[in-house]
Amino acid sequence: MPETSRDKWTPRNPLGVIALFVFLIETIATASLKIVADKSFALILVWFIVLYPTTIALAFFLFLWHKREALFGPMDFADQSDFSKLLLQKVERIAIKQDAAGIDSATMLNDVFGTIDKLIVLSDPWSAIQIGRAFLKERDFDKAFKVFQYLSKKISPSDESYYRVLSNLAYSQIGLGHYADAIGVLMEVKLIKGGRHFRAWHNLAISYAYLKSNDRPNSEKFFASVSSLQRADLENLDLNFFANLYPEMADRILALR
Repeated sequence: MPETSRDKWTPRNPLGVIALFVFLIETIATASLKIVADKSFALILVWFIVLYPTTIALAFFLFLWHKREALFGPMDFADQSDFSKLLLQKVERIAIKQDAAGIDSATMLNDVFGTIDKLIVLSDPWSAIQIGRAFLKERDFDKAFKVFQYLSKKISPSDESYYRVLSNLAYSQIGLGHYADAIGVLMEVKLIKGGRHFRAWHNLAISYAYLKSNDRPNSEKFFASVSSLQRADLENLDLNFFANLYPEMADRILALR
């Protein structure tokens, strides 16, 4: 069927809708400028005309970087089956995340690992980490340990989230009473990117692990890092949570306020 002039001006995808919307707003604003030129708020309208398209352009490029596929419709694909595949991937991602949210202490580990594998394939390691963290919150340290041990083999050390896997692996080891192992893992976290990711909560964990290993000098050293070097982190910490987690250090942790 031949394309009519109306078809040419009808947006066929989200990008077209955005372009039409920006065009209409700019046209109306520019036309209104002549009417309000002698008004006190004319300068505000001028700034709007200047800044509005700039803001839209910045938002567009940010969106393009993170979620470019959402800007196109079926007609933009040479093979529309590619659009269907993309849509099915999104549906699959939602379904897998729902499976992950439904995991609890009664879920068999093989099923947990199967869901983790699917999340890794979808390049969503953070959701996989959240599965292990859920077990930590339930104080099911054995399952948490097995989940993070599994993740440490599935996620590349070069991945940005790898240090989170190691950190949570150490927390589960502390929960199991494997303090020497936890210290080793936390020291590995400290070496990643020159210690950039080694924050107040890591110092508290390793300080506690040293305390339980009867190594008070090292325990004091790492605790001192929290109180003297990482005060900014303390604003984001739930100190009551950590006081309950590390009872032998509860009074000192609460005193960090």
